[in-house]
Amino acid sequence: MLTSDRVRQRLARWQRRSREWCWRVAGKFRERITISTRQGRLTVFTSDQVIGHSLYVNREFEAVWVKLVLSFLRSTQRLPPRGQGTVLDIGANMGVISIGMLCQREFARAVAIEPDPRNYSLLVHNARQNRLSEDRYRALCCGASDRGGTLEFELSPVNFGDHRLRIGTAAAGSQDRCDESQRDVIQVPVDTIDHLLVHALQPSDEVSLVWIDTQGHEGHVFAGGKQLFSGDIPVFAEFWPYGIQRSGLSQREFIDIAASYWAFYWVWRATEFVRYPISQLNHLFAELGDEGNFDNILLTKN
Repeated sequence: MLTSDRVRQRLARWQRRSREWCWRVAGKFRERITISTRQGRLTVFTSDQVIGHSLYVNREFEAVWVKLVLSFLRSTQRLPPRGQGTVLDIGANMGVISIGMLCQREFARAVAIEPDPRNYSLLVHNARQNRLSEDRYRALCCGASDRGGTLEFELSPVNFGDHRLRIGTAAAGSQDRCDESQRDVIQVPVDTIDHLLVHALQPSDEVSLVWIDTQGHEGHVFAGGKQLFSGDIPVFAEFWPYGIQRSGLSQREFIDIAASYWAFYWVWRATEFVRYPISQLNHLFAELGDEGNFDNILLTKN
């Protein structure tokens, strides 16, 4: 006899298979599709086989990480109570993380930074369809880096979360594991995060959390954020040795930049976040290697 839990599990599997089939069909006829998810009502591109696919089939993207990170930071008094403060979403894509946080009333406001014009168009559309006014959700179509001006921006044809900024020919000597040399490239404006926030933050805003995923460019963003990152603000970041290498930074350079702001990094180990001295970040580089493995880390001062 089937228990209610097993019935629910079978139903969930059937729903996912059904959505998978619908996703494939939709991709043949529609450029974008809108769905109700656990993180708000979101429109995605049907050619995005990672974030868009996950949202359509699973009705969420990285929602587990959001829950783990916010629960941990609030339990250790590193965040204000729910509904207060501002989250800064760097590399916001189509807005799933920061829009989801506001829809779930985790923060009062958000600032989202996204350089890709197509992703940015969805970002703005998604904020509006979730009734997030500009005073609550500020979006900037710009890349965050260690300089101002313009940079090349390479576009992944199937993973719209893997578009990446290029700095000169920094990546020329590294391996081309994701066919980066075959990607289309556009020019996008860039600036330091410190300068961008001068225009993006309201006088009453105070950044409470930085959520950053820039596909290996994080070290450059950190280098251009001396004012922001010198404050006692927790940072949740993707850590991808291969992407860091392709961004033009060495392991030593990345660690030196991180150590200039933070004393510790935290990694989720099975059931809890475990803290390590920032000086041991080289161990995480070695653990993940340069074959393409990645993890997420929290950066804190204590």
